[in-house]
Amino acid sequence: RAWLEWTEGIQRRAMHHRTSQFTRATAEIDHDFAAFGQAVLQPSFNRHMNGLLYRSWHLRDVAWTQNVDNVIDTVYRQWAPTARDIIKLFPNTVHTDVRTKASRDAYCEIKVWHVVMPSDMYPELTTTQPFVSLYIDIAHKQVMEAIGVKELGYLIPRWSTVSGSQYATSPATVIALMDARMYQDMTYSLIEATEKAVNPPMAANKQVFGGQAPRAYAGGTTWADYSDGALRDHFEVIPMDKNGIPMGLEMMKDLRSQIAEAMFLSKIQMPPPVARMTAYEMGERVQEYIRQVMPLFAPYEDEVNAPICDDAFDRLLRAGAFGSPQDMPAELRGVEIEFVFESPLHDAVEKAKVQIFMDMKAQLADAVAIDPTTKNVVDMGVAYRDVLQANGTPAKWMRTEAAAKALTDEQNTMQQTSALLAQQQQGADIAKTIGDTQVQGAG
Repeated sequence: RAWLEWTEGIQRRAMHHRTSQFTRATAEIDHDFAAFGQAVLQPSFNRHMNGLLYRSWHLRDVAWTQNVDNVIDTVYRQWAPTARDIIKLFPNTVHTDVRTKASRDAYCEIKVWHVVMPSDMYPELTTTQPFVSLYIDIAHKQVMEAIGVKELGYLIPRWSTVSGSQYATSPATVIALMDARMYQDMTYSLIEATEKAVNPPMAANKQVFGGQAPRAYAGGTTWADYSDGALRDHFEVIPMDKNGIPMGLEMMKDLRSQIAEAMFLSKIQMPPPVARMTAYEMGERVQEYIRQVMPLFAPYEDEVNAPICDDAFDRLLRAGAFGSPQDMPAELRGVEIEFVFESPLHDAVEKAKVQIFMDMKAQLADAVAIDPTTKNVVDMGVAYRDVLQANGTPAKWMRTEAAAKALTDEQNTMQQTSALLAQQQQGADIAKTIGDTQVQGAG
């Protein structure tokens, strides 16, 4: 556990270091994941190989295919770096025309493709790695780099996929898109209606006002030539029915709530407690909350959080950031590391354990009253540790399982020793009493 906590600290610092651009890249893929149901993130080491680097790519520039196991194993990405960057990245294989262009305009764009595919699909390169990475100058049809790589190099989280397609959609956007378009139309109509209510349309006598509309804005002065009748006889405000504005505002409010529901904005926070709510009712509300947010957080943890953490851990481990592989505890070698994430869903699931523990304790008390041996069914140490973790008790406050077991064994040993000494003392007292009785009888 100590080794895992140590490596977790190193991994956290490496991922969140300002040069890794992790915050920027993940914010961009969050937007794509919510809006389009998919995103493209490329984790790698930086050019100097002294830190992690995260880059997101626009969906229009990336295409991918998946294999028979529904796993993405081929990625095509179009790219337009400058000639200056191409020469730095591929100094020995860049085309001469690119060098010529760079001498005239170092920032002219060169159309490049990056392709990652299974190594058996590119027999021109002999490699033992599972994938091949190709950088291709499209204009000159020249492969500037072809190397074997251990991983695909792209993380492509997908929210909701359709059978027979490798591309995904966003359920939130699919539901909210029509409402959003209607909301925009209604907003435009209400803005126009409000403007008419404040600055209504007018009708005026063309001969009196000289063919120009009266200046009805604040501070405006209109000179009119009229001699017969009052001003109202030559000018009037066209009456408008304003009764529809409140109804339109109510409809817009309803649409906003529907869009919020579609985008899960109303389901992220835990439902507030109600006065005089029983523990059973609170537990049921928590379970209902879990069911509501499951379509949002469960795919995100599986498709985004877990792959990013797994990729960073593997890269840092191979790069020696955690020291020599021989320093890894023997029980962790070859074991798959599973990451646990903090999220409203995870917190709700953990909080539910507290209520389950309270219900179990009450039921166990009734069962023990009938059969005392039923208390041995539940491992209270494990159950209570889960409850403490669910309540957010800091890990430093708790002993490890090994330390707690050692302390329990020590206490059991002391109790057994005390019982044995007491038993021996009791035997000695009995022997002394018998001896005293025999002496008295002999006398």
